[in-house]
Amino acid sequence: LSLRPRFTGMAAMLVAASLILLVELPGPVVGFIGLTPAGLFLAARVPQVLLNHRQGHTGQLAFATYALQFAGGCARLFTVLHVLE
Repeated sequence: LSLRPRFTGMAAMLVAASLILLVELPGPVVGFIGLTPAGLFLAARVPQVLLNHRQGHTGQLAFATYALQFAGGCARLFTVLHVLE
């Protein structure tokens, strides 16, 4: 990518972060913001898991590391959901 989209995205993130800090958000919105990284982490792993299953091997990926990362993401998602209740 060229630098212009990167700087535009960075500026948009700074504006969004500033607005979030200036405005008091309701509890469910804050919870959703906290869940977003965990959900994205888990969703990003699904295509690789399906590909590994279809190929019958993990290739150069270490299964143990991948499984531990996935389990950690699930644990984080569970704890965040548990705290929100």
